[in-house]
Amino acid sequence: MARPHFIREDEVCRSVAYIQRGLLDSGEAIVGDLLRGGYMGGRIAPQKPLTPYFQEDRDRAEAATRTVLDRGAQRLYLGHGGPVEAAAARRWLGEEVSS
Repeated sequence: MARPHFIREDEVCRSVAYIQRGLLDSGEAIVGDLLRGGYMGGRIAPQKPLTPYFQEDRDRAEAATRTVLDRGAQRLYLGHGGPVEAAAARRWLGEEVSS
């Protein structure tokens, strides 16, 4: 039986570099498993950002999410659920979002 794969710190760094390259001119970003959208694999409330199923370092993942948003991402495409709008992701991070 295969063992589950948990993300190591060096893999998070590579993921952040990938994410920075994955930001499109349209403001869309493909972020994979940086966050997840909704419950039951995105079947319920897919636009609600949530903590990923497996995460070794929440602080680094949140910092990577902020980096993507600060670089201009307006819509995040996730590995599970989504897409998630930037304002929802910022609220998930605990940031104030103007209406």
